[in-house]
Amino acid sequence: MNDASPGWLHLQIADALISFMLPAMAAIVPARMAKSLLWQVARIGWLFADRSARVDRAAEKCFSETGNMQQHWRWATLMENSETWRLMVGLSPRISVDGEWPDDPGFVAAAMHYGCGIVALWHMRELGLQPRLVFRPVTRADMPGRPVLYLWSRLRLGLFFRLCLSRPIQTGGARNVVAEAIANRDGSPMVAFDTPTSEPDRWALTVGRGRIRLREGGLRILRDTPCRLVAVSVTSDRQTGRAHLRIRQARPGSDQQQFLLDFMNRTIADDPGQWHLWPVIEGFIELDED
Repeated sequence: MNDASPGWLHLQIADALISFMLPAMAAIVPARMAKSLLWQVARIGWLFADRSARVDRAAEKCFSETGNMQQHWRWATLMENSETWRLMVGLSPRISVDGEWPDDPGFVAAAMHYGCGIVALWHMRELGLQPRLVFRPVTRADMPGRPVLYLWSRLRLGLFFRLCLSRPIQTGGARNVVAEAIANRDGSPMVAFDTPTSEPDRWALTVGRGRIRLREGGLRILRDTPCRLVAVSVTSDRQTGRAHLRIRQARPGSDQQQFLLDFMNRTIADDPGQWHLWPVIEGFIELDED
């Protein structure tokens, strides 16, 4: 299976359709219509020609077969873009909530690159919990030859700043800023804990028969800064088209690392196609030979 090599114009048209035209249209129609429309669009491999083969190879490594992983992953990408558009134009997300946040700011929201995660920031803001997303800024060098996709990333960044009234936290010295925010209850940092790494002796996700080691930056924050920990995920519901926000608070004194691993492993196992990292994890997968 070889990666497709789409031309420059192909990429610009696909990026415009995936990021702008189709999700913006889906954002303003009823939820059930939106999810059905984007599910049909997700059948069109041409729109994701630069990533589809990588998704298939990673899925085959983890599960021995690809199934319809590509369509589920494409659909999740389109659904998140659609909810992002709703937030950008001032509409509320279509959301159901399972679980409760702490009553006040000053906790760490442990997130993943999964589903319509951006609506969790909106929900925290609405409750006065002052979300502060920890993010790595995207530069033009990260997206060579992709001006449309780069524009989309800049618009998303602007939305992050609107949702995080106490300002997001940029990586590079983020640990100290997070510690201060927690100590002063100056916001609730949201940190993604599922970023892969090739570094040895790391904690790891279990995905099918694969093992994927994870960066420890988030864990170091938890070890160095005693804090309340809340795990969150957002899944697009295939039946209703609504975003389902799941919130789980770690019990005081519990093993926070194991709590997070169990939560992330279960989230991916329940609906692996909505994990956004499938196009980038192929080289990080270690197979369980047992």
